[in-house]
Amino acid sequence: MKKLRWSALYPLAWRKEFGDEFDAMVEMSGVTWREAVDIIRHALRLRCSSAVRGLPFLGAWLIVAWLNVFAREVQWPAGALVLTAFIWSIWHRERWLRNTLVLFCSIPISSLYYYQIPGIHHEPLYKTAVALIPAFFGAGMGLLMAPGKPPSEMRKLQ
Repeated sequence: MKKLRWSALYPLAWRKEFGDEFDAMVEMSGVTWREAVDIIRHALRLRCSSAVRGLPFLGAWLIVAWLNVFAREVQWPAGALVLTAFIWSIWHRERWLRNTLVLFCSIPISSLYYYQIPGIHHEPLYKTAVALIPAFFGAGMGLLMAPGKPPSEMRKLQ
């Protein structure tokens, strides 16, 4: 029978740093039911705190999607893409490419969803690919403005 790894309850970043040591300590000392409750409660608290960190990104994604649907001109969602990609490239240099592509996806997804609402003018979906230009422009500016070493994705490409 496989032994329970208590570290599996924790987020991946925590497991990478403390997981093996934590499991060895728990195995040596044993776990009472009160300690098990404490371990579960602490793991849930860490998981929730990591989920809350994604809320600003989700908010930015929703703003870009909303602007894509309800703004009468393309400059508003394009400007939001430039600004949000710029900010996230500065804050999260290692994940700049993923964040930029996820932000870009707010444009086609919101277009597909709101095609169902009558009375709203929609551009053809092939035109949404143009949104990649401001998204990557903002990300590139963020990478150039951010201090520090280049992100790992850029090092791999060179």
